[in-house]
Amino acid sequence: MKDKNAEPKVFVFQHSKDLQAPVFHKKAVLFKQLFFTLAVAVGFSFSASVAANSAEVEAAIDLMKQSHTDQCEKIKIKKELLIAHQHHDQAKLKALGPELDAINKRLKPTEDKLTILKSAMMKNPDDESDFATAMLYLDACN
Repeated sequence: MKDKNAEPKVFVFQHSKDLQAPVFHKKAVLFKQLFFTLAVAVGFSFSASVAANSAEVEAAIDLMKQSHTDQCEKIKIKKELLIAHQHHDQAKLKALGPELDAINKRLKPTEDKLTILKSAMMKNPDDESDFATAMLYLDACN
């Protein structure tokens, strides 16, 4: 049984006098500050390199999203033109030709920008892969 009058055992660890010295404390604080500064610098450089690599990808995806409806309309008209050509329907060919030309004129600046962005993305396989993956998620034409 426990003795009610017994004193509880308390363990006190003696600290080394080196750890309590002000010089050691200053070195520890300096080391922490240096480590934090280095970690922040590495973080900024890493995020800047990631942002620089993905800028072309983001711009290309935005362009594709903006021109998506025109691209779908272009595909639809090309299908109709092919059917009209197979059926020798000159009236429909003449009617759809100007529509296709108008869409091509609207899409020309976007396609030129995309060509430039795609050539920049070809230099980085990760960017190329990211762009291809994003295109998979872009809605298909109805």
